[in-house]
Amino acid sequence: MQLRVSRSTALVAGIVLPCIETWRRWHTLADWPFLLDDYIAAALLLHAWYAGGRQVSRSRPYLMAAWGYTMGIAYMSFFGQFKTLAAADPSGMPQSVVLAFKGFGLTLAVCGLILAWSAPDGRSGDHAQ
Repeated sequence: MQLRVSRSTALVAGIVLPCIETWRRWHTLADWPFLLDDYIAAALLLHAWYAGGRQVSRSRPYLMAAWGYTMGIAYMSFFGQFKTLAAADPSGMPQSVVLAFKGFGLTLAVCGLILAWSAPDGRSGDHAQ
């Protein structure tokens, strides 16, 4: 059950994350290196979801890696945003809103990692339904 939740969340986050970040930085796409980390996280999350297509337990190491990477970039993004609250955000949204979204993303990544890490081993053949 824990892997299924982590895996489903990885699918949603893997789709939503690059969409939100592209929208947020639409007017500054020339600064593409600032988008790259989010696209890598999305690719890792989607691969982790895909890896468990036939056997959910097979996705566990991929989920742990993907959530760990995503947690790392979310941590740096959240506290980087917190440190520069006086500066304008590229999206034009209020800093408090952007910070709340980033905090939610960080919390989601931590929970996804904990769920994948603490899931039972699953060697009994946990097949996807």
